[in-house]
Formats: sequence, structure tokens, C-alpha cells
Amino acid sequence: MVMLPAYLLLFVGPDIVGVIDPEPFFEALVVLIIIPLVMAAATSDGPGGRRQASA
Repeated sequence: MVMLPAYLLLFVGPDIVGVIDPEPFFEALVVLIIIPLVMAAATSDGPGGRRQASA
């Protein structure tokens, strides 16, 4: 994943890379990955989780 921008530049060239608008990719990253990740962490019980008393 780290090398993806370099591969894109290598395969399609700098002319095409300059035409690609990164805004939709950043928006998708935020909406589809970062917001759900933050919401899951906020509603998580932590590493131990809830423990119920034995009856």
C-alpha cells in the first residue's frame, strides 16, 4: 500500500497522475474507513470487554 503512489506514477506517467483528483479518494477514506473505525472504538468496551458475574 505504501508503494501504490509510486507504482501509479511509474505505470501511467506523471501526465495522467496530474489529472487524477485525489479529493474523492480522501472522502471515501474518511467516510468508509475512518468514521466507522472511530465509532467502533468509541462504543467498544475496551480490551477486557464486559464480564458477567457467574450465577
